[in-house]
Amino acid sequence: EISRLSDRTSLLSKNFLCRQCTEIDVLAGQAIDSFRLQAILAEAVKECNFCVTIGDPRLDDCPLIIVSDQFEIMTGYSKEELVGRNCRILGKDCPINQQDTFDLRQACATGQPFTGVLLNRTKSGRLFQNLVDLRGMTVAANPHSGQKLWFVVGIQADVTHVSEDELPPDHFAALQSVVGIIREKISDELSTLAVAGLHVIEREQIRTDSPEMWWMLPEPTFVQGSDDEATVSLSVSDIERQTSEELGTSQPPRRQTSVVPDIVDMSMPDVLKTQGIEVDACALSLLEMSSIKETIGQAVLGCQFCVTISDPRLPDCPVVAVSDHFQTITGYAREDVVGNNVAAMLSSGCKLGNLDKEQLRRASETGEPYTKVFVHRKKTGELFLDLMDLRGLNVAHNPRTNDNIWFLVCIQADVTHMGEENIPAHQMKQLHEVAECLRSALADRVAATG
Repeated sequence: EISRLSDRTSLLSKNFLCRQCTEIDVLAGQAIDSFRLQAILAEAVKECNFCVTIGDPRLDDCPLIIVSDQFEIMTGYSKEELVGRNCRILGKDCPINQQDTFDLRQACATGQPFTGVLLNRTKSGRLFQNLVDLRGMTVAANPHSGQKLWFVVGIQADVTHVSEDELPPDHFAALQSVVGIIREKISDELSTLAVAGLHVIEREQIRTDSPEMWWMLPEPTFVQGSDDEATVSLSVSDIERQTSEELGTSQPPRRQTSVVPDIVDMSMPDVLKTQGIEVDACALSLLEMSSIKETIGQAVLGCQFCVTISDPRLPDCPVVAVSDHFQTITGYAREDVVGNNVAAMLSSGCKLGNLDKEQLRRASETGEPYTKVFVHRKKTGELFLDLMDLRGLNVAHNPRTNDNIWFLVCIQADVTHMGEENIPAHQMKQLHEVAECLRSALADRVAATG
């Protein structure tokens, strides 16, 4: 076979021995099966001191076949728990937008590069932001069928405490390091097979034209994207394309801004309800704004759930009243919160989608209801899933200017450890309770004023 591949000139040249060894390498390389290739990859990954995963796209659902030690440390899962399963295990009960879902499927099916920050969970349930870089890597080819053998290589890093400005665009340096280690392992394997490969073929009568026999590439190559660049989508928190159905929520009906206070659907006769509102409105118009804010602050203290009340008349709609339970959930004390915008404070370091920014702005300016699960950060830096229900609540009316005095009420709940099916659609019960507390407190204040 070697003589057939060589010509007369090469047989007489000084490079004859080198050429002969090269041809043996080629023949030996054809005798490598996919199981041996996986073993080479596993040996290479052992030397990586960062998070590496390798998935096999030829198997159903592209399961992981190799993970590095650092990946076990970062996620809390052992190799035994990870191998044979899709990396989707890390995204259990974590919101993800439709575009990222589509791009991840494309990466697993075609090797198309994907780079993005995804919200994931460790085995213990702790949320973290995972910078993921996935690329298909071709390591061998079958010379008879022309088929390429490739795997999905993933480099991952916990960037929970890394600011958005400091996030690297990708993990390309780490990917190149993986390629370098695999290149070394393949070179070592080819050197070994150069000595023993042909004997193995003859002794075991291995068919080199089998579809399971692969010609190892001395230089692993990454699958390139359609534009030869990685698809960058740093948008784990940017879930603007996610529909309310995906989160298991739906927006409650638009509130009636003429109701004072907003106690829509409370069980009382309509006549008494209307009369009570009118009496409250006339009386409350006699109170000073400072008295109203003070009364509201005292009223929410007794709420056994997380509630903040913000003033839309002030710049950036700052918090003016907060319940004790807010500190229990977020770690922020009352003095930390009052005077600040609650959504901006809790979303520090969590990228917010453009649609969510617009909806929050509209809620602050108009009192329009808005319910959504956000990725927020506690004072300790820990991430949590925050179900926020925001609505404008009218508390007084000025009969001379015909203006309503209203505040933005926000009810919050930590739903980090709830399955999507258990997350409530809204928090109307708590909103009604807040409205009743404010009505009672303001009525008492009016009575005391005389």
